[in-house]
Amino acid sequence: MTKELGLGRNWVLWEHYDNAPDAQYGGKKTTTASWSNWQKIAWFNDIITFWQLWESMPFSKLEKYFYSHEQNSVPVYMVGDEKKRIATFSLFETGIQPNWEDATNKHGSEYRFNLSLEHRDQQSYSQFLNKLWENFVVDLISGNIPHA
Repeated sequence: MTKELGLGRNWVLWEHYDNAPDAQYGGKKTTTASWSNWQKIAWFNDIITFWQLWESMPFSKLEKYFYSHEQNSVPVYMVGDEKKRIATFSLFETGIQPNWEDATNKHGSEYRFNLSLEHRDQQSYSQFLNKLWENFVVDLISGNIPHA
């Protein structure tokens, strides 16, 4: 790998889970994310590895994780031997834990995108959110977001 392809930092993408075996959209409530209930799902330090991960892993398509329009429900996955709902993703530099207790995050902040399930044109809304998510991640890892 040439130096030009390196990102200058190592990155880790995390999934955060709820214990929500019957999570549904509509009549039932879903729980909030437990920030101590997370795991690493991908890591990278160069642009080639990033794009290989991005294109091959479904986290680049948010609707696959947070809401199934066809089933009108929140997808539930087996994580270990428990049913969990993926509540959120986070992207941190390697060595920084995805929680406020990590000393590096003490004076930090967060960018949050809330998925609204009420849009009439779900397909174009999903495409918009996916592009926003992709652009944000690319800007973050390439250093285009000041102080990140």
